[in-house]
Amino acid sequence: ALQADPDYGLVLEAYPFVARKLLSSDRPELQKALQEVLYGGGDPALKGVVTPTRLAALVNSAAGVVARQEGAAFVDLDAVPDEGLTPAAA
Repeated sequence: ALQADPDYGLVLEAYPFVARKLLSSDRPELQKALQEVLYGGGDPALKGVVTPTRLAALVNSAAGVVARQEGAAFVDLDAVPDEGLTPAAA
């Protein structure tokens, strides 16, 4: 895919699969990764608190709705797509 289109976002395209795995797997290493994604986003003040924006972004990604930014090659865990579930609904 990268040879045909060097701007192809491999991580962006694979993230819905990864998000579904994070939400459905009971493997300890994936549960730890899920906790790291959802709880606080690295902000010490939010340690142990589920971040609604990240929850909404993860659920949207699992449903195949990933927030895309022009020129970005990676998933922004704090960006919720306009057409997806909102943080208030999460």
